[in-house]
Amino acid sequence: HILGEPRVNAEPDAATAICDLLQNLPLAVEIVGQRLKSRPRRKLTDIVQRLRDEKQRLTELKISDRAVRASFAISYDTLGTKGQQMFALMGLFHGRSFSADLLAGIADLDRYETEDRVFALVALSLAQEDGATRYRQHALLADFAREKLEEKGEEGVVYGRLAHTYLTFAQQHQHDYDALRPEWDNLMAAMQAAHNHELWQTVIDFAEALHNAWFARGRYTQARQGYRWVHDAAQKLPDEAIQMTNYFRWGEAYIEQNLYTEADQVVHSGLSIARQAQDDAAVASALLHLARIALEKAQYEEAMFYLTEAQTIREQQGDEAGIAIILYRLARIYHELNEVQSAEEFSAQALNIQQRYDQKRHMIPTLRLLAQIALVNKKYDQAQKYCQQALELSEDLEDQGELSATLYVLCGINRLEKNYERAREYGQKGLELAERMGLRRYQARFLLDLAWMYLTIPNYEKAFQNNEACIQLFAELEDNHNLAYAKINAGVILKHNGETEKARQVWLEARRLAEATGHSVAIQLVQERLTA
Repeated sequence: HILGEPRVNAEPDAATAICDLLQNLPLAVEIVGQRLKSRPRRKLTDIVQRLRDEKQRLTELKISDRAVRASFAISYDTLGTKGQQMFALMGLFHGRSFSADLLAGIADLDRYETEDRVFALVALSLAQEDGATRYRQHALLADFAREKLEEKGEEGVVYGRLAHTYLTFAQQHQHDYDALRPEWDNLMAAMQAAHNHELWQTVIDFAEALHNAWFARGRYTQARQGYRWVHDAAQKLPDEAIQMTNYFRWGEAYIEQNLYTEADQVVHSGLSIARQAQDDAAVASALLHLARIALEKAQYEEAMFYLTEAQTIREQQGDEAGIAIILYRLARIYHELNEVQSAEEFSAQALNIQQRYDQKRHMIPTLRLLAQIALVNKKYDQAQKYCQQALELSEDLEDQGELSATLYVLCGINRLEKNYERAREYGQKGLELAERMGLRRYQARFLLDLAWMYLTIPNYEKAFQNNEACIQLFAELEDNHNLAYAKINAGVILKHNGETEKARQVWLEARRLAEATGHSVAIQLVQERLTA
């Protein structure tokens, strides 16, 4: 109403962002509106950038004799000392949801006393209840609260208490994913606070406590950020052993999100430290990571080279459990090369060792690979059996990444058995999970499987939508192995639409991709299309 519809409609995203950043506080929204009205040539996007600066935005929210800061100050000044202290501490959360238990840890009070003070602030609209057990402070109030901490010179001390409180929580609940779920943003903010205030050992301890949860819950973007902070911490201490381990974990997080260039760089950095330290076990671990990168990029000779050296080291060390991982990787290579018998033999050997050592997490991908091999052999019941075992283990371990991968195989099994509705359900569920976790390779694979299914039904419109999306992803991932399949589908769709010559050109491109990766199955499929 203040700016008028034409100006708002010209920049709708910026208008929405302004309201979101101000969390729809009426006085703040009105002040921004009036300031923009008095400056007709100013873009809304310019204001958005100013409002993103948490240290300056209260200064921006002033016009004439009206100011958000002054409005907050009136309410703040009515509080007693204890109320002011609690109000200021809430500012550490920057408007995020928090629990009274963890706020109590930061305040060094018991939960009852803390909640009493929070209740008083809620009654004055200086905080609000969030769900049944949590609380929240308006983001602009949080800006004002942190100003009060800064005025008292307490910012560094209380951020240190925030980091310590959340580190203790992370260590106590590192395998309790339900407890961690509502606190992820606060945990990362606390780890960042430790980094910002140069609490280097605390940063390292955070990563140690959260490593398994990051991977089990598919929080790879947060993991990558955490390992970047650990990298800084290890350099400052300095500690090469921590740096080496961190490089490997960082690389693993990059691999999970198909960022292979970055993964290769950090793993090679770790490998360099391992070789200098003559740490053979660490060298073998690095080689396994590099083999996986090469395998995902369909560079099978390079993958074999790394695996051969890793196997030699682990055999010398008598590390049978470690050899099982190598056998699984070799089985994957043989599977990709369509050498089914070798793939099955190596997978079975790997599973046998993993079962003896109770390596449940490693058993999941091996069971899944055996299911895929059973599919090639058209042993659908056996494939279902392996997949159900993998599914149960994924759910028991609450491993979202493995769950997504297992849903992919189940989608394929049901598609081949012509259970299209169930295949679609598995495919959509897995696709949503992969998108949420940033697993681009599995996003692409689910899209490809759904495209195949829609071609079979047939529903060419949906087949086209899914296939185009997976072509883009496979191209970005440099996955020419699967890109060849997607191009074959594209040719089928073009031919259906009467574009025969375009279809032929796309199939020729698919053949070039298949030949470059030694993909015999795809080569055969293309030849069948070209000669039909």
